[in-house]
Amino acid sequence: SAEGRGAAERLQKIEVFMSLKVFHIIFITSSIILDFAFGVLTFQNYIANSNPAYLIMGFLSLVFGAALMIYGIWFLRELKKLK
Repeated sequence: SAEGRGAAERLQKIEVFMSLKVFHIIFITSSIILDFAFGVLTFQNYIANSNPAYLIMGFLSLVFGAALMIYGIWFLRELKKLK
């Protein structure tokens, strides 16, 4: 029936939209944003409190954010090779 075909088409669109590749890209991008946001927050706390733990956490957060950016670029290049 036409309804059955319409439902199948919608399901197929959902599967394409949330493919593993798309999910991975969204997850890495959000992780980078959250990592840098946490780094800024901890640097602000360091300025307010002068606690060296905040400085260390902020530095590590920025390092991990940069590492995730490098990984994300590598991942996107690998995706282009697969196509």
